[in-house]
Amino acid sequence: MIIPVVFTRTFKSINVNWEVGYDLAHLGPDGWIAGIIVGRDLTKKLEVGAELYGVGTFNLSNNQQTFGLGARYKLRPPFVLLVMAGRSVTSSHAGQPFFVGYFGIQFQLPPKS
Repeated sequence: MIIPVVFTRTFKSINVNWEVGYDLAHLGPDGWIAGIIVGRDLTKKLEVGAELYGVGTFNLSNNQQTFGLGARYKLRPPFVLLVMAGRSVTSSHAGQPFFVGYFGIQFQLPPKS
């Protein structure tokens, strides 16, 4: 289970998202996640972006950095659909994948009033 914390900042029309988190593993060592996503809104509901992302374990035995392209689509408040496809930054080794991808649902806390 991944427990992320995401921070978002908008600079003119560019959205920057930072993410850090704890990866609580059922089998194997616990780990970390970290990344930055730079994107732009195409419509009121659709944002596209590029991300540099890293995952790993705290004992440094299994770390991987990826670069990917993705999108966020606002379904209905507070739910957002997330999709991404990308590849490993370095050559894959020791069981690390060359291609990575994900999809998920983001739950957003209410914005400040």
